[in-house]
Amino acid sequence: MNQVKRIITGLSRFDHDEKRDHGYLVHLSRQGVLHRKRFADAIFGGKSGALRAARVWRDEIIANNPHLSRQQYAQILRKNNTSGVPGVYANRNSDDEITGWTARWLQPGSDRYVIRKFSNSLHGVARAKQLAMAAREAGVADLVDEEWRGDGEAPSAAATAGRRKRYEAARAERARDWRVARVRVSSVFVSLHFFCGAMLQLPVGRWPALLRAKAAALNAWTIKGYMVTWAALNVSVDAREFIHAKLVNAK
Repeated sequence: MNQVKRIITGLSRFDHDEKRDHGYLVHLSRQGVLHRKRFADAIFGGKSGALRAARVWRDEIIANNPHLSRQQYAQILRKNNTSGVPGVYANRNSDDEITGWTARWLQPGSDRYVIRKFSNSLHGVARAKQLAMAAREAGVADLVDEEWRGDGEAPSAAATAGRRKRYEAARAERARDWRVARVRVSSVFVSLHFFCGAMLQLPVGRWPALLRAKAAALNAWTIKGYMVTWAALNVSVDAREFIHAKLVNAK
């Protein structure tokens, strides 16, 4: 009988009766490097000796080659990536035409993914990709410095509790972050979306240049902290001027 049975992550038992081949196999991948070694019962004095030797070697590999952090894992460029940016990929229609761009990253404190889509029709081809890249960069920056254990090994209760505590602390910090995350301009409002989750709508008529501009120019904004700038239109909006009024009116 041929049988291979997984015991714990990176360690399996193999029994090939017809070849009289029995023992343990350590098979681990760390940061792109494969670590593989066989421990045959016949060489290590039986089943128990082979298991002890395999465990020791496996534990040494893990100790000397720790898991990637979530941020490190998020920066790996996959083989099937076509955008050149990890976690950013094109949306295509049935004619294989690019209709927009999507950003994808792990949600802080969870093994679920956040997905944000930006259409070419709304933002323009170049701007849609730029927005997807910016969204992913901001999302990855929120990941706490924890190990990415994407190898099927369940975290311990202590590790899970620690991750939740770090996530709650990061979320509390984010709730106080009134820097501008993104901007949308319509024929009526300039909508400022903040990292804390709040949103502020300002009449677009405050800035006549924005009111007269075409969609391409409206989408060509840059953000630096609290400042939003449309360089081609010579318009700058300092969100701090309006945040204070919002907080005062909320009291």
